[in-house]
Amino acid sequence: MDGCAQTNPRMAGFDGLIRNFDEQFIRGFHDNIDYSNIFHVEILALMHEFQTCWEEGLRHIICYIDFMHTIHLVHHVDVFPHHYENEIVVIKKYMVKD
Repeated sequence: MDGCAQTNPRMAGFDGLIRNFDEQFIRGFHDNIDYSNIFHVEILALMHEFQTCWEEGLRHIICYIDFMHTIHLVHHVDVFPHHYENEIVVIKKYMVKD
C-alpha cells in the first residue's frame, strides 16, 4: 500500500495489493484524489486497505507502510482534534474489530 502526491499539495492517489499468508494475490485497489497532500493520501490508503480487507473477510492483517508519521498517529496518538481525525478514528476502529 502506498500513496503519492506529485507536489505537496496537488493531485494525488494511492494503491495497494492484498495477499494471503502464502503471498498469493487476493485483490488490488487504487484511487485518485483531486487535491491533497502526501500525509492525507497515506491516511486514506491505510483506511481503504482496512476497509477492503474487512470486505474480503480478512481479519488478521499485516500492513506494510512507509510513512512513519502515519504509523505514529495510528499507534501512539490519542490526542485530538487532528485535521484527519475522522480517518484516524476509522482506522483505529478496524484495528480493534473482531
